[in-house]
Amino acid sequence: MRSGNFKSQPEGGMASILPFRDRRAKKLGQILLESGQIAPSSLAEALTSQKHLQKPIGEILVANEQLEPRTLVTALSR
Repeated sequence: MRSGNFKSQPEGGMASILPFRDRRAKKLGQILLESGQIAPSSLAEALTSQKHLQKPIGEILVANEQLEPRTLVTALSR
């Protein structure tokens, strides 16, 4: 093995460059509630539906016409 002919990994190794989800990030429902985009009852209904449909909460809210697709994209970007 030639010791001088390889590049070292960036500080933190491979794990530092892989995508991750910040555990402190707010959930979509919380973002939408805090911004006034949906009512608590709409979120509760969508969460109940999510258990049965196994679809993302945003998709359910848009399908039920409780949220505009453009609003969903904006909320997801936060």
